[in-house]
Formats: sequence, structure tokens, C-alpha cells
Amino acid sequence: MNHRTLLRYACVAALGCFATMAIAATAESAHLDYRLGILLVIALVTPTTFALHSLWTYRQAR
Repeated sequence: MNHRTLLRYACVAALGCFATMAIAATAESAHLDYRLGILLVIALVTPTTFALHSLWTYRQAR
């Protein structure tokens, strides 16, 4: 792993962390059940970070 890949990984991980916190805070402020907040995080953050890692973080040099 080179420095560029590590930086990209850190950016995607930070984005996922902030997105998780934003979704959880929104669900809490809307007085939703915590399980719905967890499901929203799983449904939204997981595929997004997977796609970003696949398409950007670990893309092959061309």
C-alpha cells in the first residue's frame, strides 16, 4: 500500500464515520427507534463506502 492509497482510505473512512454520525443524529432528533437508525446506516453507508473503496481507493493505476 502506498501513501496515496492510505490517504484515500483515510478519506473514505472519515466520510463513512461522519455519515454514520449524521444519520444517527438525524434519526435520534426525529425520535425514531434506534434500530431504524442502525438499519439506515447499514443500508446507506456500507454500500457507499464499499463503492468508493472499489472505484477510488483501490483502483489500479492506468
